[in-house]
Amino acid sequence: MPVIFLKITGFYIKNYNMIYIYSQSEAEISTEDVIDWLNYFNAPYIRLNGNDVISDYSEVIQSVDNNYYGTQKISTTDAVWFRRWINTGTVNNKFKNQILSNRNFYEISRHLSGEINVYSKLFWKKFKDCKWLTYPYELEFSKIDVLYKALECNLNIPETLITSSKLELIKFMESSKKIITKVVTNGPPSLDLEKSLIAFQTAEITKKDIESMTDSFFPSFFQKLIEKQYELRIFFVGKKLYPMAIFSQNDEQTKIDFRNYNHSKPNRKIPYKLPLNLEKKILKLINTMNLTTGSVDIIKSINNEYIFLEINPVGQFGMTSHPCNYFIEKEIAETLIKMNTK
Repeated sequence: MPVIFLKITGFYIKNYNMIYIYSQSEAEISTEDVIDWLNYFNAPYIRLNGNDVISDYSEVIQSVDNNYYGTQKISTTDAVWFRRWINTGTVNNKFKNQILSNRNFYEISRHLSGEINVYSKLFWKKFKDCKWLTYPYELEFSKIDVLYKALECNLNIPETLITSSKLELIKFMESSKKIITKVVTNGPPSLDLEKSLIAFQTAEITKKDIESMTDSFFPSFFQKLIEKQYELRIFFVGKKLYPMAIFSQNDEQTKIDFRNYNHSKPNRKIPYKLPLNLEKKILKLINTMNLTTGSVDIIKSINNEYIFLEINPVGQFGMTSHPCNYFIEKEIAETLIKMNTK
């Protein structure tokens, strides 16, 4: 049976179970918070940053009896946590100093992104028989997929339109009065300019915006704007829910999307008790999607309805843990340790 050997600098032979953490090399405070607890509990772990793995990557494919990761054997009792993988801009940085036309830049970027995706999946497969806290293959869904599954679980969702027609959008605006648009992939894209970073966040669409559109445009995602009392960010680990209320509607800057943070006057955030019926529906959705961690976004409308928006399977949990004193990073560390000792 063909087996693949991987050689990554800095690994050693082990005689005990290991916790593997897939992460990024930069801007991963949540990963580091969990690692602090693993260090506190004296738990064995290895952090695998996607950028580092791709930068120092070797394989030998041959017929052997044992499956090894470098000099380190992977056990089915090892635990793996997929937190993040490749930093944004990793591919483009490889050839940013080259003189290329826009078309060639796009083509090379698209090609290399595809190549890295293949190698990443090949790498992940070496750990497929381990115990996973979030498996990367379970993250390949869009916001549209989630909305359909939410309906199956009897959750309320905003009225939604996917269209490339200006006429259909006008009709939707007339029936909904106020509408928003957002990207449908997980992890909104951003533009990294020389002196700033522009994120593609949820935004309200006005009649003036529609008037400026062409009769046909790239297929886009629109929803009725829900007037809210407040919104809920609910992080989950296994079947444990950690709900937080965010009073974002009190600030014009964060009214549509609380991720448009007002750092000088932050939104008020407090722990929240979910109605039992809503909690059951959320747990059913999580179970249906085979997710073990992630963030659920819900709105409490001015009509006292709970409206489901989306799930981010690799959402930040520090922003929920710290204001509410939930210690989610400790819970994740303890979960990994339990997975690694069973």
